[in-house]
Amino acid sequence: MKPKLQNIDHIHVFVSDRGDALDWYSNILGLKPLEEIIVLPESGPLMIRNNEGNINIALF
Repeated sequence: MKPKLQNIDHIHVFVSDRGDALDWYSNILGLKPLEEIIVLPESGPLMIRNNEGNINIALF
């Protein structure tokens, strides 16, 4: 069962492996990469959000 979050404007999370972090946030919380900014430089954040658009996380 996925946790029910109400709203997170945005947070920055520093991770050792963005691919592993993306898998975890996608599978556990149901967050997906933002398609409109998927072309950020490799050193930039990987932006993910929920389907409702009220939870945004930047993975560095």
